Amino acid sequence: WVWVSSALQTCSKRRFLACSEAPGSVTYMCGRFLLRATPQSLSATFPGIQFQVPWQARVNIAPSQSVLAYTGGPSGELLRWGLIPSWARDEKIAYKTINARCETVHELPSYRGAFKQRRAVIFADGFLEWRVVPGQKTKQPVLFTQPGGAPFAIAGLWESWVDADRQVIKT
Repeated sequence: WVWVSSALQTCSKRRFLACSEAPGSVTYMCGRFLLRATPQSLSATFPGIQFQVPWQARVNIAPSQSVLAYTGGPSGELLRWGLIPSWARDEKIAYKTINARCETVHELPSYRGAFKQRRAVIFADGFLEWRVVPGQKTKQPVLFTQPGGAPFAIAGLWESWVDADRQVIKT
């Protein structure tokens, strides 16, 4: 799967608005997120979706790891983060396709087919961004969550890719 986001501008009280055309806009493209929610809290937030697939609560979900997603049908499933287009020769492309910009996702060959036919909802309850700390060489993580820590959905795309051993990998 790949995370689809827009350029965002930081607004007052840590809210974000889609402002890709805004002067001085800042682009946030997530590289880490977390999902600590229980199946019960996800079912309450997203009624009609069953969460029967086993997953562990995690606070540092990174590209190439399995994530909880909804691709249609009655229940959620696990997908590997990093889109591998069906035409790709090897899976290394997945390291370059963890995020897609909504402004160009319909144009780029890596995402075009999935954008037209294979959309997903990725479940999270927070994401991390990194900020520069003046006077230090290291960056500090900043956690963004909903008020009260409620789970939310992230727009995504998914693909099925067949590896050299003929195993289907859902990304």
